[in-house]
Amino acid sequence: MGVRLAFAVAAHLEPEILLIDEVLAIGDADFQKRCLKKMDKVARSGRTILFVSHQMNAITNLCDRVVWLDNGSIVDILPAKEAVQKYLMSSYSNQAPHIEFKVNEDKPAQGISMRLMNNDGESLNQFLFEDDINVKFDYLIRKTIRDGHLCCQLFNSDGSHLMVSYDFDHAESNCSLDVGRHCVKFKIPRGILSPGLYYINMRINSSLTGKLDLSDSEDDKTCSFVVDDISGLRGNKRKGMIAPRLPWYVSDGGNI
Repeated sequence: MGVRLAFAVAAHLEPEILLIDEVLAIGDADFQKRCLKKMDKVARSGRTILFVSHQMNAITNLCDRVVWLDNGSIVDILPAKEAVQKYLMSSYSNQAPHIEFKVNEDKPAQGISMRLMNNDGESLNQFLFEDDINVKFDYLIRKTIRDGHLCCQLFNSDGSHLMVSYDFDHAESNCSLDVGRHCVKFKIPRGILSPGLYYINMRINSSLTGKLDLSDSEDDKTCSFVVDDISGLRGNKRKGMIAPRLPWYVSDGGNI
């Protein structure tokens, strides 16, 4: 309540410089939404906002430039989007390219492990634009699921949902949901994802009952990986969430 009152008073006084420190870390969704709306209004009026936060989406949406601090020292001063991307990549690039899921005997089905690999089978969490990204998912079925399927979801560093893929997308996949331990592997083809940080998770779903394997923490279900810059192909200058290289055909005569 004290933080809410302090923010309301500070915003009402209309100072030339407004310092806001982690105000979005407290309160309900409605309060946070009103804070963001007020800060946006203040910024558009030409006044200065110093916004201290660990919430990347809010920083990207509200700020023009970012001062990246680490233990009180300035690491860098960059445009907001570039600073957020570098911060996230530095935080996650050293993580292991595989995860082991927590065992829960009460679940009818659950993931055992997920691993990211290149085409040589080497475990990685940092890929080049020209690399295929192979995902290997081991899972355990304790009770036969006749209406079940596997689901993969991909998100970027902003939390935007980029894609969903299902085992039944491929007619020959025949992912087994019979009792026992199983493994499935699929590939995210090269030349699609822009440079940046991504998160990928797996789900075991039932068409009738929904998610069968839902962890208590979403972090327990997520692998992160980085796609490095596209050397010589405009790299980070390519705008957009994806960076596919489409086939182009040129004809001097006007017909192809």
